[in-house]
Amino acid sequence: MPTLFSRGTNNRLPDGVYTREYLFDQAEHAWADGNSQDIGIAFMRLSNVGTYSRLVGTRETDNLITAFFEVLSKRLGKKAVIANDGHASALALVPREQIAHITEDLAREIATRSNEVSIELRAGWCGYSPDYDARGAVERARFAYNDIAFEDRTVVRFFDDVEGSYNRRRYVVDHLDDAIARGEIRAYAQPIVRILTGRVSDVEILARWESEAFGTIYPSEFVPLLEEFRQIHKLDVAIINLACAQWAEARAEGIAVPFGINLSRLDFELCDIYQVVREVMRAHNVPVHMVHVEVTESASTGREDVLRAGIRRFREAGFRIYMDDYGTGYSSLSGLLDNNYDVMKLDKSLIDDIETNERSRVLVADAISMAKRLGMQTLCEGIESLEQLLFLKMVGCEKGQGYFFGKPISHERVMERLRSESDHYEEEEYGDYLDAIGRVNLVDGTNAETQGVEAAVFLDNTPVAITEATNGHIYLLENNVAFDDFLRKIGVASYEEAVEKISAGDGLIRKRFAYAASFCKETGKSQTVDFVLGGFFSTVTLSHVASTPERDAYLIKASTISSSFDIGRQHNLEQAAPFLYSTYKRIDLFDLETGASTNLYLSAPLLRNRKMAGLILSEIREFCDINIHPEDRPYFMDFYDLATLNQRIEASGGNHVSSILRTRAPEGGYSDHIYTLIPMTISGKRQVLSTCRAIDSTTESSHLYSGDARISDADLLKAVLEGTDRYVFWKDTKRRFLGANQAFLDYYGFSSIDEILGKTDDEVGWHVDNKPFRDDELRVLAGETILRARGTCYDRNELRKIEANKRPIIVSGRIVGLLGYFRDLGPAEEERRPS
Repeated sequence: MPTLFSRGTNNRLPDGVYTREYLFDQAEHAWADGNSQDIGIAFMRLSNVGTYSRLVGTRETDNLITAFFEVLSKRLGKKAVIANDGHASALALVPREQIAHITEDLAREIATRSNEVSIELRAGWCGYSPDYDARGAVERARFAYNDIAFEDRTVVRFFDDVEGSYNRRRYVVDHLDDAIARGEIRAYAQPIVRILTGRVSDVEILARWESEAFGTIYPSEFVPLLEEFRQIHKLDVAIINLACAQWAEARAEGIAVPFGINLSRLDFELCDIYQVVREVMRAHNVPVHMVHVEVTESASTGREDVLRAGIRRFREAGFRIYMDDYGTGYSSLSGLLDNNYDVMKLDKSLIDDIETNERSRVLVADAISMAKRLGMQTLCEGIESLEQLLFLKMVGCEKGQGYFFGKPISHERVMERLRSESDHYEEEEYGDYLDAIGRVNLVDGTNAETQGVEAAVFLDNTPVAITEATNGHIYLLENNVAFDDFLRKIGVASYEEAVEKISAGDGLIRKRFAYAASFCKETGKSQTVDFVLGGFFSTVTLSHVASTPERDAYLIKASTISSSFDIGRQHNLEQAAPFLYSTYKRIDLFDLETGASTNLYLSAPLLRNRKMAGLILSEIREFCDINIHPEDRPYFMDFYDLATLNQRIEASGGNHVSSILRTRAPEGGYSDHIYTLIPMTISGKRQVLSTCRAIDSTTESSHLYSGDARISDADLLKAVLEGTDRYVFWKDTKRRFLGANQAFLDYYGFSSIDEILGKTDDEVGWHVDNKPFRDDELRVLAGETILRARGTCYDRNELRKIEANKRPIIVSGRIVGLLGYFRDLGPAEEERRPS
């Protein structure tokens, strides 16, 4: 049998299948006869034919399609008019009342011949109308078919059931130019909110079609049609013109809000969209940093090279590029490889059921983490609930958009809000600062600058937080769940409580944090602070993220040794533990809830009790009677009064107390030993760790719990100044020398302090350029601390490079001078002082 797809010179093809032209002629004749107007054109198509062909081959597929036409011809009878309309598709003249039965019979027959694959048959039918000819009827029959192409049970759709939708569709395609000219195309704006602050950072410009014929037509309806008929660039150009004109109007009133425009992938093929955008922006004086470009992914063009080149032009001109609708359409991982986007915009469908679907939460969290590792920011659209917003904040999504924040509104309403709610909008000067904070990955604590293998390590339980320091206060901006767990583990209910405890007493830990923060900001390097809080030895790593003149943001990564994920550090600590133990004579653990005492470590036989475990008080008394000098025993018992331990620790401002007491020595007699009590929580139980070690020649102490002080503060200061290899000096508030250590005097060749006393650097004349040193010291006298300031000076006629550190001297809350020290970095380029 000749193939059904060969075309002959006659109207009639083999086996009763005609050309389309013949079918059109027959339809026109039938409709011209008033008695035949119930006859219409059916468009019929077999589905899944491609899958069937891959499984059984081309020959069997041709046989199946041949059988389809044969059965159709037989079912319609000898006078049937059937035309081939492409692979697995047919056109037929069929009365309205017969099309449903015929299609159902054909579907059952075809199903028996294709049992390996589910081949389905559906049809669209269109009858006579004076408004269109036979070709128009075929177009409408196809439209009716497409309306049920993916339905399970319906096999036939009549055009008059979908005529309203068809007319609306034709109106969009045929009347776009008129709509633009009449002003029916409107530019609406929807707010984009910075999740961290709750303020509007920018807006997205969205198209609305206010049609006189059909009312409001939404983008979900007209955008796919305009892309299908390759007219989308006309719409996008019109919206660009409106958006820039509206921005210029707001700017004239002193209001400037960044905005985003949507560009279809087809725009890059259908016109020079980059040139269009630039010309419109120039006409309205819109700066580049006020506009971002969202590349929609709804249409596949097949010209990825054109898209890449177009995006590159926008990027090189300074535009920020958004990847729109990530997770749907043609947005994919390969798109991230092909194009360099600044922002990944997650589609609404990814968060629709995020409150109940664990898989959705994992997918969204991983997508945000991946985007930040690729150096992109993240924005999620379609936010409609507080639960969605809180989850997105927890995983570090920077911006949000959706009905929760506001629906798209007209330009007139936008202007009303801008005038009345200006405090709801983000100040332009803070945008870069907040963007830098947003680049931090809350999932694993990496910065956007982290690259390569390090960036590929996924640590989903690292406690991470971002804090802000401003006006002497520290605020928590955002954190992940693991950070909340870390706070609970160290016994605090909130970040604010942790700050309060760290700042308690003499504030030693707070000072260490302040120094670490200053170091991070000055050097750009991370700094680690170890401390004990809530009975846990904890480690916090600080990194400086961003600054404004009034505020600084820091990244905090925290861990406790018992739950540290820094495996190398924990391993090193375990390796060092035996050497740490060896410095102690005895270590005991007191359980305050059960009253039990347990010995953990003992290295001196003379320190052994008769029993090595028992009740705390009896153990303490027995140890005291055996090992402590009789005169120190009252002090010992007072020191081991655990009922007053917390009050003594609170009064000291630290996290432990220590006492030096005379203790029996193995070689006979007594020697000084230092005892320490450290409260802690282990497995939720209150415990006290007791340690004892001997004081030898390597031990330094300036305070004794009992007995007279053996070293005065003046003696200690003198020893420090004479023993250090740093060159130390101090000055008054006029920058005049008040003193210096001997190393400083020797470095410059002075025989006594009298040679510089009361003089400034300018008067001594040992700096090549006094201004940097003078400026630094004026800053110190204003309250700053200067670290690692580089400069040059003359050391007995030789020019040397030095690195100086200076800090204010404060007495009773008032700056009375400055203390400085420096180190020598070697000779400078000029060897001798010029004569």
